[in-house]
Amino acid sequence: MSRMMRLCREEHMPGTIEPQDFLLRPRFSFEILAGSDSNLRATFVRFQVGPKPTKQTKRFPRPTEILMRSAKLLELFVAVSGFVEAADDLGVLDASQADHETFGKIRERAQTLSGFDPVSIVAANLDLVREQLSEATPPPSGTDFMKPALLRGGVRSFLEICPISKLLDLGETFGQEELGFRCRRAYDALEGFMRRHDPSIKNLDRIVGSAYSAGGATAQEAAATLGLSVSDCVAFLESHGYGRSPEVIRLSDEGRGRLLGNIRKARRRGPRKPSRDWVKRDVIASQRIESVDARPYL
Repeated sequence: MSRMMRLCREEHMPGTIEPQDFLLRPRFSFEILAGSDSNLRATFVRFQVGPKPTKQTKRFPRPTEILMRSAKLLELFVAVSGFVEAADDLGVLDASQADHETFGKIRERAQTLSGFDPVSIVAANLDLVREQLSEATPPPSGTDFMKPALLRGGVRSFLEICPISKLLDLGETFGQEELGFRCRRAYDALEGFMRRHDPSIKNLDRIVGSAYSAGGATAQEAAATLGLSVSDCVAFLESHGYGRSPEVIRLSDEGRGRLLGNIRKARRRGPRKPSRDWVKRDVIASQRIESVDARPYL
């Protein structure tokens, strides 16, 4: 039996770690992730200084493996940072002591903040976690609690070395666009985490953003509070990681009927005269479809 297995049993934590165990021990989990990302860093450095990979490039013999490992690691970073952030956001001082109901609330809040379900992410990527178990040592009991600010350094370090654009190129070159998309989505979620806990961002932005993402404030209310137009406010909040999940924006039957009624009334009044706000709305709607940022041209 390995030292890790013995320690896991002594700490009442199974050697074959489960998703909930991984999330409730964030300091230990980050140690596991650090051991994993060290194996990718040399490859990332080669990406940064080497030529663009092609199908004939022999410097990158296993592109699918590189992309898969990058996607898994990025997603696991999202899971841990999102869970810690959600616990802090809900005022849970020690998530490891959370009961089933509290754990569910943290999980739901983490998904709202990051766009990822932390439990599902860990469950899907447990092979990478277990690969590192024999090299990591869990901390003593009572020393594993972490705050979001303590995670920023580790997340920033990985984002700085991760060549996301070249990973996307690799996915396109070798027909692994889905893996490239997983990397991009997780990378963006981590950038959102960094922005939300950037000391330079005003507390007001955080308060309004949290209320907006949870559905407690409308886009109009958030815009009025921040002194921005509705379209600019939504773009600003989303650029700082305060997006809304489908569950939050789903309309009730009553709300849908009210909006459709307003549209009918507007159409009966005839063609709408163009305005700057109307143009902005169309541009932002189009850029979401095309995945480009057209705001600088408005």
